[in-house]
Amino acid sequence: MCWRAFGHAHSRKIVTKQTGVGIKSTMHIRLICPVPRASRHGNMTSALRWSRILKALGHRVVIEEKYQSANCDLLLALH
Repeated sequence: MCWRAFGHAHSRKIVTKQTGVGIKSTMHIRLICPVPRASRHGNMTSALRWSRILKALGHRVVIEEKYQSANCDLLLALH
């Protein structure tokens, strides 16, 4: 999980057993993969796996074939 000591536009307070009260940041993540979305081989398989992992951690994830100069908190490029 991603923990920050400062506020973020998408932050929310949570309580956990291990750490008590903290701030959990939800990041807007773009995964760029130069393979058509319908493909289930190579990089797209990795992109889908990372998307599932990051979404399970509470982040918003978008998979795109090419970067469109859109805003995001984190850009991951698979090639």
